[in-house]
Formats: sequence, C-alpha cells, structure tokens
Amino acid sequence: AFDFISVTPPYEAVKYTQLMASLEDHPLISPTTTVIVEYPRLSKREMPDELGELVKLRDRKYGRTYVAIYGPLPEEDDDEDQY
Repeated sequence: AFDFISVTPPYEAVKYTQLMASLEDHPLISPTTTVIVEYPRLSKREMPDELGELVKLRDRKYGRTYVAIYGPLPEEDDDEDQY
C-alpha cells in the first residue's frame, strides 16, 4: 500500500462514481493512506464522504479545480497524557 496517492484523471473521460468505487477496495490503499482526488465542479455530488476506511478530510475549490482529500480520522490528543 502507498502512503500518498494523487488522482488527477482527465475530467471528461471519467465517471467519478465508478472511479471512487474502484478506489474504495483497491489493495494499494490502506487505512493510513492519504488520497487526493482532483475533480470538476459538475462531479461534486459524486464525491463520497468516505472512501473505504478513509474519510473526507477536506473538499476545496481552487479556481476551476476541486480537490477532495481522504485519509484516516485524526487521533484526538488527550492532554492529560502529556502531564
């Protein structure tokens, strides 16, 4: 499995529901992988909140480009353990 995967397909050549479904169970993605997916505005509703065991951490717009970042949920810090 990889630590980081960037997915930037040609917008018009991809069905994002199929792409995301194929990524969900892909053996190269582990529960600790960070996945960044670039997509067009018209596909925003096709981007799931979860990708297998990963969750959508961010979903941002950069000009005409949208980027969704999936990864493991951040662990909560327990301040009592530090003292």
